[in-house]
Amino acid sequence: DGIGVLINAGRQGSAWSGGRHWREPVLVERVRSWVAAGGALIGIGEPSAEIFGGSYFQLSDVLGVERETGPSICSTKYAFNPPSGEHFITQDLKGAPDLGGDVDGIHVLDGETAVLAERGGSPTIAVREYGRGRSMYLSGFVCSPANTRLLHRGIAWCARKEAEFPRWTSEDFRLECAWYPAKRTLVVINNCGEPVSTRVFDGEGDTVPVSIEAHGIAIVER
Repeated sequence: DGIGVLINAGRQGSAWSGGRHWREPVLVERVRSWVAAGGALIGIGEPSAEIFGGSYFQLSDVLGVERETGPSICSTKYAFNPPSGEHFITQDLKGAPDLGGDVDGIHVLDGETAVLAERGGSPTIAVREYGRGRSMYLSGFVCSPANTRLLHRGIAWCARKEAEFPRWTSEDFRLECAWYPAKRTLVVINNCGEPVSTRVFDGEGDTVPVSIEAHGIAIVER
């Protein structure tokens, strides 16, 4: 209770992935039923990866994707529709995403999975409705302003908070915003090496113009 989004990231067998714990039916069922009841799951790299019971991703049905590692190479894979580029999560992307050392050999389970980006026929961003919940898959992640915005949008979409996303968000994703309601103070940080002039969307439907020098900080009293 009180949790909106779960994130499982990492390669199979790494400290982050969960490893052998994904063999536990109770764990898998609890996550699966939680998402179906309205929760949200974001998987990065090889989420829930443990070769067990004929599956590689133990939550492949929730994520809508699986990774081909050989045992099912002779099986026909579902042919997904090419990405259209029109989705809330990818609105700020400029070209193909750079997710760093991402995994390949990913395929979708069926037509209920929407592929938002792909590389060499392997989905790199995919989303799925699961019961009353939602999931997003990223084939990798490297920290950058573009990827941070991508993840931010993904969290909002998975939690069905798209309408609230613009609140205290910069129009230019290279700027980071923090709102302190008790002091009614907005702090905007320029994370890039050049001056930026843009707008910040406040929590009341208005915009705040800001101009910040390279790696500078602006403090706006509201």
